[in-house]
Amino acid sequence: MSEETAAEAPSILIVDDEAHLRETVRDFLEFHGYRVDVARSGEQALRKLEKAVPDLVILDISMPGIGGMGFLQRVQDHDVSAPPILVLTA
Repeated sequence: MSEETAAEAPSILIVDDEAHLRETVRDFLEFHGYRVDVARSGEQALRKLEKAVPDLVILDISMPGIGGMGFLQRVQDHDVSAPPILVLTA
């Protein structure tokens, strides 16, 4: 994939505390042409949303810290620009 094509690809943020799951989903999505970023926690994901808004967030609900539900609440409460959010939990 050329750099121009990669820059035009939809971006996805994966938020999950389990490294093996983040990397598995990331590898799958990148193989299919998506640009992927990852966050280990809801807090880290919120910081990333302040800098850039992806086209989709894939969110685990059960995580330490604020967790997925806390992330959703803070996005709603702070009127943070947010893309569609897909909840994926094992």
